[in-house]
Amino acid sequence: MSYAILDDEIKAGDMVVGIDGAEEYTVTNKGSVFKVGGVKDKLLVTENFKYEVESKYFKKIKLEIVQRNFLDGYITKNGGWVSLAAIVCGSAEVSGDAEVCGYAIVSGSAKVSGSAKVSGSAIVSDYAKVCGSAIVSGSAKVCGDAIVSGSAIVSGSAKVSDYAIVSGSAKVCGSAIVSGSAKVSDYAEVCDSAEVSGDAEVCGSAIVSGSAEVCDSAKVCGDAIVSGSAIVSGSAKVSDYAEVCDSAKVCGDAEVCDSAIVSGSAKVCGSAIVSGSAKVSDYAEVCDSAEVCGSAEVCGYAIVSASPKNIILPDFYPVTLFCENTKDNLMAIGCELHKLSEWEKDVEQIVKKHGANLEKAKNAVEIAKILTKWTN
Repeated sequence: MSYAILDDEIKAGDMVVGIDGAEEYTVTNKGSVFKVGGVKDKLLVTENFKYEVESKYFKKIKLEIVQRNFLDGYITKNGGWVSLAAIVCGSAEVSGDAEVCGYAIVSGSAKVSGSAKVSGSAIVSDYAKVCGSAIVSGSAKVCGDAIVSGSAIVSGSAKVSDYAIVSGSAKVCGSAIVSGSAKVSDYAEVCDSAEVSGDAEVCGSAIVSGSAEVCDSAKVCGDAIVSGSAIVSGSAKVSDYAEVCDSAKVCGDAEVCDSAIVSGSAKVCGSAIVSGSAKVSDYAEVCDSAEVCGSAEVCGYAIVSASPKNIILPDFYPVTLFCENTKDNLMAIGCELHKLSEWEKDVEQIVKKHGANLEKAKNAVEIAKILTKWTN
């Protein structure tokens, strides 16, 4: 950056440089350059009108202007381009073909490199890095030791902090937050007011939206969707085309995969697996090491628990009884999953649909009633 210091009186529109004492303000320091938006008595107002600083800590300069995209700016000592309205201060670096424009601020020991672009009123601070062809725009913040790389985009009022990494072609937008040591990569998107924290990972083409939360060591991948106010925590995994929505929770070492849907206020926990096109909804719970698969549905207040019992009838569909001592206990015959009370009532209608053996189905229901110690 090449400039000459002038002793002229500072007025609106002038470019100034910080001298000793400028570090008193969080957005300036000795050597920092910015455009003056206005003058109030002995105060200088920055071009974005957000900050006021004392004029005694600044000198007017004549700066070598370099235009890009019809905007006036200057080349930093590290080669990057900064528009006149933007602020680069502290020991921050803008290098390579990187651009800082609009009213953006790059401060602390932050680095913007490669062909990355920071625009709008975005802030990159502390030890954060924005590199590759990444874009940080709007009023987004990247701080701490966070890294935004590749062709990733952080926009809106989103925040990426701590040791979080946003890479690939990922997007973090709206008022979303990515913090801790979380990673968002590939074509994944975290939007609205969603939050990804801890050691969580969102990758593939997965979407986390609404006010959903992915935390701890959880992973959302593939084309999976986590939305609403859903929570995926622990070491849980949501993958493929699965969806967790509404106020549902997936936690522990549980897994939801394939095209399965967990919705309502349902909970999948322990080391349970929900797969296929199965659905878990309402206030239902799948826990321990239980599995719900195929096109099965678990709904209402039903509980599918750890130790299912298998009822073996020769030359008949697989029969599984999930072990709760209640008439609301679930029993699967083949791909049909219903409450035991529903089997008792509608067994003829259900087996007729599949052309199954009615006598054996009734025997399975009777055995199930004995195993759950349930009587009418």
